[in-house]
Amino acid sequence: MSSKKREGRTYTEAFKQQMVDLHRLGKRKIDLIRGYDLGANALDRWIKQARNSGSFKAKDNLIPEELEIRTLKK
Repeated sequence: MSSKKREGRTYTEAFKQQMVDLHRLGKRKIDLIRGYDLGANALDRWIKQARNSGSFKAKDNLIPEELEIRTLKK
């Protein structure tokens, strides 16, 4: 059994929002993952980010302590 390493992919904010909206409207995660060739972790992360902050940017989803640490490192 050979395993192929997947190359990193980038998605637009609009695409991520569309996937979250489809899920909210009742589309099953597995159908989105298979239909759009997504990683399960990516979809789960987008759903969580949209629920928590409404943003898909990593800095918008940091807790205050993480944000402070990043600020101090600069």
